[in-house]
Formats: sequence, structure tokens, C-alpha cells
Amino acid sequence: MIELRQLSIPEGASLEPSVAGDCPNSPGLRRESLTLARIQHLIRELVEQRADPQLHYVDGLSLFGSKDACDLPEDVHPNPDGYIRMGQRLGQLVTLLDS
Repeated sequence: MIELRQLSIPEGASLEPSVAGDCPNSPGLRRESLTLARIQHLIRELVEQRADPQLHYVDGLSLFGSKDACDLPEDVHPNPDGYIRMGQRLGQLVTLLDS
């Protein structure tokens, strides 16, 4: 048997998302969370530390950026034309790295 309870929001509590670094219960939580920008930074840093000539970091925004927004129907995933364009751009970069 499943028991359902109604949860109530405490008076004065907000349902709005907190701003980075503004998490009163865990002060460092938001600041250290894995955001897209933080993940990109960590990967770039790791690639640089490895100093492996066969390992390259490609910033995703160089493949698909704000000028391509018309091909993001839900503001997250590209449509088929957007994926094709990203693939073509990545192909050009790989060709440059391979030469």
C-alpha cells in the first residue's frame, strides 16, 4: 500500500531557484555545483594537465553557439539541421588537427 501525504511549503519559503553562492543551508553548495560552465572548465583544465598531444579540448560553443539559436526548438537540443552543422564544424576541426 502506498501512503500519500500532502506536503506544505513553510510560510516565507520561496520556490524560486537560488542564485549561485546563495544557499543558506549549505553555503558552498551552489558555488561548487557542476554547471555546464564548470564542467567545461574542469575538462579543459584536465586536458591541459595531461599535456597529451593526441588529446584535444573543443569548446562546444565553437561548434554551436548563440548564432545557431534558431536551430534549438526547445532551447536545449538542436534540430536535424543543427546536428548536421555541428558535425560539419567538428569535421573541419578534426581535419585541421589531423594535418
